[in-house]
Amino acid sequence: NSQTTILTVPGAKNAADAVYTCVIQCDEHGKTVGSEHKEDVKSNIFSIDPVTPVKATTAVAQTLTCKIGDLTTDVTVTWKNKDGNAIITGSGGYTIVQGSVVSNVQESTLKMDTTALSGLSGTVTYKCAAKSKQYPDSYISEDKYIVVNFLVFTVAAKNSEVLIKHRR
Repeated sequence: NSQTTILTVPGAKNAADAVYTCVIQCDEHGKTVGSEHKEDVKSNIFSIDPVTPVKATTAVAQTLTCKIGDLTTDVTVTWKNKDGNAIITGSGGYTIVQGSVVSNVQESTLKMDTTALSGLSGTVTYKCAAKSKQYPDSYISEDKYIVVNFLVFTVAAKNSEVLIKHRR
């Protein structure tokens, strides 16, 4: 038999790292007031700041960046494509670089070669999210959006004349 209790911390109270104490009392197992079991639970808060909006072209490889701040240890960053599907490094022209913490910030990048960019146009939204490696039972963050505006360039051929002066 087991019981799971979840502490939900309101967003307004969830602005900084904190330690909460879970207190378990159970008369049946002799854990009464004064002899209860106490367990500290750490809440580590980090921020995600995607670099957005991005102007890009499909003619050359592109790189998107997701910055995760307020860190002391690396997190796992996940990326999703415009359809909301998980991106896997090495598949479909995508390469994910997790990055590592430098000065409390981890920068993860999504590199896209021209295969991944083929057929894209207009505004496309990618997503990044982060999950603690230190506390694997923690939930993944909400998705943060990276908006990419693909620029379209056209080339028009026109007749022209060039005057060349010859020296005599």
